[in-house]
Amino acid sequence: MFYPGEDETSARHRLSQLMYRMKKQPYWQGLESNTHNVRFTGQSDLAAYHDAFAQGDWAASCERYGGPLLADAPTSAWPQFEDWLEQERNELTRSFVDAAMLYSTRL
Repeated sequence: MFYPGEDETSARHRLSQLMYRMKKQPYWQGLESNTHNVRFTGQSDLAAYHDAFAQGDWAASCERYGGPLLADAPTSAWPQFEDWLEQERNELTRSFVDAAMLYSTRL
């Protein structure tokens, strides 16, 4: 995905080097990776939204909703990422609508 013009071995090596350098930066604390996955384990606005939703705190869910997930992310070069992101956006929007409706019934 990141190095489409290179063979898989070279692309994996370059990505591994990039991840190594990124992990040394203070703003990447909580970044975990292995040979197949990369994941951010730190706190994020999305994690705070999901926590509030899971606890049934509809007001906090509505306050934490920030609009479409990764709204400005360029995706056209990565069809698989674009498909995944669209599914995530749809799920987040559905849950926000549910939270907003539940919150409004309590007002």
